[in-house]
Amino acid sequence: MCLFPIFLSVKAAQAATAIPIAVGVPLAHLPARTDFPAKDILDSILTLPVILPPTVLGYYLLVVIGNASPIGRFIQEDLGKTLSGRFSFDYRLAKKTTPLPLQTKKRGRSSKVVIDNESSDFYTVIEVYTNDRPGLLYSLARTLFDMGLDIRSAKISTKVDQVVDVFYVRDIYGQKIYHPEQCEEVKKALLFKIEGDKKTG
Repeated sequence: MCLFPIFLSVKAAQAATAIPIAVGVPLAHLPARTDFPAKDILDSILTLPVILPPTVLGYYLLVVIGNASPIGRFIQEDLGKTLSGRFSFDYRLAKKTTPLPLQTKKRGRSSKVVIDNESSDFYTVIEVYTNDRPGLLYSLARTLFDMGLDIRSAKISTKVDQVVDVFYVRDIYGQKIYHPEQCEEVKKALLFKIEGDKKTG
């Protein structure tokens, strides 16, 4: 059973609760306790959602976050892919700040991720070749889970300091990972996790 949709709903509910508390309480306190020139304007803006019918608010919300607006395009292209598991949030965040190499080298050997959709009729097979270290299997499995992938089985083999982890996965809809962009994202996220664990370890 895939629990990703449940966890996603809980995270969305937490955000929907935390944001109004963090933003709404200070904004409500400001006009109630202080006087300033734009107090009436701010009070009108804060009261507007209570006065307008939900259909009107819904229309303008669609205008603001629709596909034609900059916010809508961001949600559709980036945020939507992150929430659906097609993007790795940790990897994308690090990419925005500090470019990290996606190859880990030790004793002349490089880490490698291979995604195979031919070997199994029902699952996408993800093979990870890298140097073995404590906690590696957990880190890789956690990365796949955070991307919304359901790990049905895994095979692990170790030779000296090298490890081959093979994961049989499906997406949240029970399908293989066919989208080239998502396959590339999975590769980069796993390699990023391997490099990050190497530096912190």
